[in-house]
Amino acid sequence: MPEPTPRRRGPVLAVAAVVVLALLAGGVYLLTRPNTGGAGATMGAAAPTTAGAGPTSSSPPPAGSDVAYRPSPSQQPLLPYSATYGPRSTDGGVATGFAHTEQGAAMAIQHAIYEVAGTAPPSVYEKAWATRWTQVPPSAITDTQQSYASYAATTGATYGDYLTAPAGIGLFQGYLVAGDGTGNSVTITTVFLNQALAGQPERWSGSPVEMRWVNGDWVAVWSAARAIPYPGKPAGMKVL
Repeated sequence: MPEPTPRRRGPVLAVAAVVVLALLAGGVYLLTRPNTGGAGATMGAAAPTTAGAGPTSSSPPPAGSDVAYRPSPSQQPLLPYSATYGPRSTDGGVATGFAHTEQGAAMAIQHAIYEVAGTAPPSVYEKAWATRWTQVPPSAITDTQQSYASYAATTGATYGDYLTAPAGIGLFQGYLVAGDGTGNSVTITTVFLNQALAGQPERWSGSPVEMRWVNGDWVAVWSAARAIPYPGKPAGMKVL
């Protein structure tokens, strides 16, 4: 497809285009730079990048958990993988095949957010919007398209490549759950931590998304709901 004309908004990326207004309000951001094909240099505070590491040392995985966090193709955020909860496969950069449990839903939304956040290329975010989300307005898709084009142009990256996000901010921490993860619908609030940069405090926020069990997998329901700010790590937060 032809490159859209980028809107110059600077190299700042909201963690998820689906809740871009919410996350902008909550102060959850990622900065972008081009992926050079290797591990890539990163800016900001260091974050764990080895399989098996949880999002932060303050949020260790439950005992016996087989969830491993691995760098995304954009290096950040780290994404969860599990033989128990999924994903069972990744087709064209889009993760599928999650368990019919709250843990499966929590993992599915983390992958789904990343896939439309603006660092994944059009071949990925177009497929993710079409297959992993529902009730998506055209404006959300356009926002992802324009965001990706803008950041690629700003950083000089090749259009169609992954953009590499620096470590240290806008990291997944855990989730809150409302509803039954074995039913047809459950709301997962993904908790983010905007880690402290120079002169800035740490900021916690959560983005609630309804997850629906459709044709044997979890699908996210787009919503314009705004992010929920937290004064610290929210009570009841679960980790994978």
